[in-house]
Amino acid sequence: MTDQAQVWILNNGQQKVAIAFAELVAVVRHPDIYTLPYSSSWSSQFSHWQNNIIPVINLSERLEKRIEAPLSANQTKKHNMLCILAYPEKNDVAYGGFLTQHPPYDITISNDMAYHLPQPVQAWQSISRSCINYQSESIPILNISAIYAP
Repeated sequence: MTDQAQVWILNNGQQKVAIAFAELVAVVRHPDIYTLPYSSSWSSQFSHWQNNIIPVINLSERLEKRIEAPLSANQTKKHNMLCILAYPEKNDVAYGGFLTQHPPYDITISNDMAYHLPQPVQAWQSISRSCINYQSESIPILNISAIYAP
């Protein structure tokens, strides 16, 4: 018998990623996204949710692919959902945002789905817990704390 777990699959239009089931706390449709001047390219946008400021990551920039600039207003409209992710920070809970084009969906994963990380492997290693093969795609399981850490 293999160990099983539930994860959410998020799709930003370029790469599908998975997160632990408990890490997705809300999905906001048609969120207001703001740009923070003079900030790093991977974290230059934010939104608000339940009186919290939510940093919105640009995953490609975070991976140092450097293929995306901060999303323009037109591009942000294509990402019509903001997934609010929770992660532990010190003795509290912090939140981060991930823009998606499609609603997240949950799947059951097991040890026999383990797979190699996509390119660039070294960059993915710094923000991933592991990786699965799902529908013939390499899908990293993100370490949310590592992504939003300064």
